[in-house]
Amino acid sequence: MDKATEDSKKRIKQTVLVLEELLSGLPLVSMSRKFNNTNFTVGGKVFAFTKNEGLTLKLPAEMTDALIKHGRAERLVMGGRAMKEWVTITHTNPKKYEADIELINAAIKFTKGTDES
Repeated sequence: MDKATEDSKKRIKQTVLVLEELLSGLPLVSMSRKFNNTNFTVGGKVFAFTKNEGLTLKLPAEMTDALIKHGRAERLVMGGRAMKEWVTITHTNPKKYEADIELINAAIKFTKGTDES
């Protein structure tokens, strides 16, 4: 394994630890691991998950568009399809996810208020 791969794996692990610590104290939030990612759910619905070195959030389409427009996130693409309500935020320093708590809370609120996950 080369140094870049080792560094990436280390950042992924640090990101997961920071996010688990940050989200574990929030009411009704559960965590599980699936497909090498950590899923965060509320009421049985996924509102966030780790993806590579980033955090993917479910937010209203208008909010995801604004985050993308301002360069704060990238749209999630799955199976070649752009997901309008999902964005991935990536920080080089995992501790910076702590500053995204308002977005995380918005994702929880949005997910609790929708019928789809």
